[in-house]
Amino acid sequence: MPISTITSKGQVTIPKSIREQFNFQPGDRLEFIVEDGERMVVQPVTRDISELKGVLSYLNKPMVTDAQIDDAIGKQISEDNL
Repeated sequence: MPISTITSKGQVTIPKSIREQFNFQPGDRLEFIVEDGERMVVQPVTRDISELKGVLSYLNKPMVTDAQIDDAIGKQISEDNL
């Protein structure tokens, strides 16, 4: 298990094996999350902009087509008239 020491300035060096495993690069930002007041989780918050490509692409696509909407309305009208 990799171990690191906190310096007098509060700095910590992330062991090389951890940096390589998680592909941490200089300038990456880390978030410190405290769970149940006794456990700390560290996770990266920086992403390469290219990783975000297409994340919101679903916003440009209709969830349902006009034909599906027309069919649903027609079915509801038919059911209401029964």
